[in-house]
Amino acid sequence: MERMQIDELATRVAELPIRYREAVVLRHVRDLSYAEVAEALGQPVGTVKANVHRGLKLLRGDEDDRADD
Repeated sequence: MERMQIDELATRVAELPIRYREAVVLRHVRDLSYAEVAEALGQPVGTVKANVHRGLKLLRGDEDDRADD
């Protein structure tokens, strides 16, 4: 990735609602398993999976999902 693309992605991640941002960063930046993310956030694994999925959708530009934070 070029520097400009990395900066744009970092900005988009920072703009995610906190519940999605935490889940996406722990899962895909820190490379934790879903179980490890769930433990770190004190949430069920299913909630973490849903939040990662929704966060990634928002990063891709699929704004049809609920982002009600």
